[in-house]
Amino acid sequence: MKIEQTSEKIIVSCLIVLTTFAITGALIYTKSILIPFVFSLFIYQTIKPLIYLMQKHLKLPRYISASVSFVLIFIFLALLILMTANSIESFVRDIDRYRAQLLSLTTQLTSIFDFFGMSVNTESFEKLVKSLPILNYAKKISTDFFNFLGQSTLVFVYILFLLMGEVQITKSSKLIEEIQFNISKYVSIKIITSTITGLITFFALLVAQVEMAFLFAVLTFSFNFIPNIGSIIATMLPLPIIYLQFGFGWEFYFVLIFCTSAQFLIGNIVEPKMMGDSMDLHPITVLIFLIFWGAVWGIPGMFLAVPITSIMKIIFSRIEATKSLSEILSGRL
Repeated sequence: MKIEQTSEKIIVSCLIVLTTFAITGALIYTKSILIPFVFSLFIYQTIKPLIYLMQKHLKLPRYISASVSFVLIFIFLALLILMTANSIESFVRDIDRYRAQLLSLTTQLTSIFDFFGMSVNTESFEKLVKSLPILNYAKKISTDFFNFLGQSTLVFVYILFLLMGEVQITKSSKLIEEIQFNISKYVSIKIITSTITGLITFFALLVAQVEMAFLFAVLTFSFNFIPNIGSIIATMLPLPIIYLQFGFGWEFYFVLIFCTSAQFLIGNIVEPKMMGDSMDLHPITVLIFLIFWGAVWGIPGMFLAVPITSIMKIIFSRIEATKSLSEILSGRL
C-alpha cells in the first residue's frame, strides 16, 4: 500500500514538473498576445469596483457607468502618454548637450586623478564619448515608445470587449471571488501608492529644477509596480541627469535623500498596512517569481509577477495534489 502511494506521489510530481515546463514554453511563445490580454484583465478588475460604485451611488445604468469609466481612464492615460512623449522628445533634442556635459565631466575627473598622482588617458575617453551612437539611441527610444503605444492600444481594445461582453453572474464560486478580490485590491493599492510616490518624486525634482522631471515621475510610478527592485531603480534613474546638470551639489543630495525616504516610508510602512495579508506570499517567493516572470515575459512579467503568483497560490490551495505548493509559496514549509 505504501509503495503504491509513494509511486502515485512520484507520478503526480513528475506530471506537475512536465506541465510547468510545457506551460512556460507556451507562455514564452505566445507572450506578444498574452501580455496585453493579462494587463487588460487586471485593469478590468480595477475598473469593476468603480463601475459598481457609479451604479450604486449615482444610480446610473451599467452601460453608462462602464462607458464613463472607460473614457476617464482613456483620457488619463492619453494625457500621460502625450506628456511622456514630450519629455522623451525633449531628451532626444538635448542629447548633444548631455554629451557635452559628459565631456566636461571627464575634464573634472582628470583634474581629480592628477591631484592624486594618477595618469588618465583623456583623449581615448573623449573619442569614446564623441563616437557614442546617439542617433541610434534616439531611434531606439522612439521605437520602444511606439511599440508601447501599440501594446496600449491593444490593451484598450481588450478592455472594451471585456466591458461589453461581461455577463452578470448571480452566483459565482468562492475561488473566482477570491481571485477577483485579490487582483482588485492589489492593483488598486499599487496604483494609489505608486501615484503618491510619483507625485513626491515630481515635487522633489521640480524643487531641484531637474530636467525631464515629469518623465522621471512617470518612470517612478511605473517601476513601483515591480516588487523589491523597482523602487531602487526608480530612485537611481534621475541621478545621472542630476549629476550632469549640477554635479554633487545640494540638488543631488536633496533628491537622493528625499526620494529614498519617500520610497522607504511608502514601500515599507504605508503599503504593507494597506495590503495586509491579502497576498500571503513569502518575500523569497516574490523574489524567485520576479526573476521567473522576468525571464519569461521580460519587464512586463516583472510588473505582473505578484498578482499572477498570488492567483497561482489560491488555485494551488484548492487542489489536493498542490496544497503543499501553496503552503511553500506562503513560506510555511
